[in-house]
Formats: sequence, structure tokens, C-alpha cells
Amino acid sequence: AAEGHVVVAPALPGSSDNAGVAALLALPFQPGRVRQVIEGVTEGRDAIPAADPERVVIAGHSLGAMTALAMAYNTCCVDRRVDAVVSIAGQLATFPGGVWNTGTVPVLFVHGRADQTVAYTGSGEAFQEVGTSAYLLTVEAGDHGGYLGGDDDHYPAVRDSVLAFLLSTVGDQPRAGLSDLAVAGGSAGIRLTTRG
Repeated sequence: AAEGHVVVAPALPGSSDNAGVAALLALPFQPGRVRQVIEGVTEGRDAIPAADPERVVIAGHSLGAMTALAMAYNTCCVDRRVDAVVSIAGQLATFPGGVWNTGTVPVLFVHGRADQTVAYTGSGEAFQEVGTSAYLLTVEAGDHGGYLGGDDDHYPAVRDSVLAFLLSTVGDQPRAGLSDLAVAGGSAGIRLTTRG
């Protein structure tokens, strides 16, 4: 938001209250809830004027990442308004009635190699399967999300990588964004892998 993006962070049932098993049970319903949020933000009398319905990025952490991936690549939940995905510590989860497709939406995966909640291989496998252009930002000593805190040594590189990815996908400077992504992805303790 500090960089001028409209950021909407819904408190989804089962995820925002750290409900454990309830969060897993709620996962199949989350894409529909996020779809409602997109509609509420971009349409009707309560829409946010600065929210551009032509530049929608879905980003999420853990179960939120699984939801974001489903909205771009799973037949159960694809939302054609999604222009890019940022998946942090996620994987391709099972959604009833859906199958995973490559899709055409660019994706940035961010994952800590030492994650003991969602294995790093989850992002590694998804990186090989979805997105026409995919980027995997590995936080070599990262856990499930400590690198998302402002006091973590790797936070600046993760933040800068996400912002560069946004610039390259929904921003007005795709080449500059990719250049910035390469720079941020070369920081100490960080490794960027690209595909596509």
C-alpha cells in the first residue's frame, strides 16, 4: 500500500482466527469468498474508486496462497479477473470438483527452505506446473513466514521482489520490474529461479 497499490486483506473465516482444522475445512470455500471481495471492491456503490478491476493480483500466505493459486489455475475456482498471483508458503491443494491447469497468469512463489508447516517442495512442485511465467523466490534459511516480518534480515529482499513482480505484471514498467526482481532475487540468503 505504501507503494501506491490498493491492498485489501479480508479476514476469512477459519484462517484469521487461527482455528487449525477449521481453516483446512474452510479452504474449499475461500475462493468464492475472495471472489465476493473482488466484486465488493471493484463494483457497485461501495467500490473503492482507486481499485482497478483490470489489475487484480491475488496474494496469500499458506492457506491463503493455496486459495490464490486455485483462483488462477484450478478449474473449480478460476476467476478471469486475476492478472497475477503471489503465493507465499503455499502448494497446490485439493479442491472438490477441480483439476489444476497451467493457466496463463504469471506467478511469484515465495517460500522458506526450512518451512516445517508447508514443505518447500510444495512451491517447488507448483512452480513446475502452473503459470506461463513463473518465479520462485527461495529464502534459504526461511521458515513458514518469519521473512514477512519487518525485523527479519530477508524481509527487504522479499518485499522488493514482490513489488518488482507487481511492477512487471500489473504495473506500467514490465522490463524494469523484471530487472528489479532479478536484483532483489540475488540478495544474500535469497535465490530466484525463473521459468517461462
